[in-house]
Amino acid sequence: MPNLLFVPALLSLLTFGSIIFTPEVASEVNFQGTTPLKSIEKAMVGGDSFLPVSINKINLGIFEVTAYSSSRNETDSTPFIMASNKRVYEGAIACPIKFSFGTVVLIENKVYVCEDRKNQLKHPDEFDIWMESKELALEFGVKKLEVFVVY
Repeated sequence: MPNLLFVPALLSLLTFGSIIFTPEVASEVNFQGTTPLKSIEKAMVGGDSFLPVSINKINLGIFEVTAYSSSRNETDSTPFIMASNKRVYEGAIACPIKFSFGTVVLIENKVYVCEDRKNQLKHPDEFDIWMESKELALEFGVKKLEVFVVY
């Protein structure tokens, strides 16, 4: 029999018929924000048992996607706190203001949660992925990528 320890967390994903992966739930079900889509189509319930989770997505088009870190020259005076008032974590992304905090997006088969904002006057339609180091962010560079909203 599967370990049902994570079922309450998975049930909390369902909100008005949508699935929302919060950072807390993502870490509990072993998503960590950057798991390939085929892996998140099944949510970990415990051990080797899995509970299928349907993933629906809408193609938003091609956007400029960059990466940033918590370096002082890349952020405001609180480099480890995002605009959503949450501490930075792997899988967080700065999204255009038209996306609410908590919106889940899929980029290059990786899932990210909108938690931060870029300068909306200079970069109104860009996505910016948080990375642990400036080196990783620079390595990612600037890309034109297909972006999906996951619901």
